[in-house]
Amino acid sequence: MSVKITSSDCVDEDTTKHELIITQHLMRNPSHEGFPYVRTMIDSFEVTGLEGVHLCLVYEPMREPLWLFQRRWENRKLPPALLKVYMRFLLRGLDYLHSECHIIHTGA
Repeated sequence: MSVKITSSDCVDEDTTKHELIITQHLMRNPSHEGFPYVRTMIDSFEVTGLEGVHLCLVYEPMREPLWLFQRRWENRKLPPALLKVYMRFLLRGLDYLHSECHIIHTGA
């Protein structure tokens, strides 16, 4: 499992709750063909520490990033067939975000 812990001094409570709401919204339609390609939350909980309350979001661990994955091939170039499959998965995930969840991904 992977846990994302919000920092109580970096964001306000509304921003933290907004992230939880958006993350829960991503669970909208698990039957959509793009759903498996979107990272969704498994659970959430709050922890109280010396600096206040921290929201914790629990996810499955992510795979290695593409820049690291491509090091496995000669000249760091993915074979075209593999790149096509990767792009198909990426586009299905984006389709789910846009058409089903009405979310536009603008961050890194």
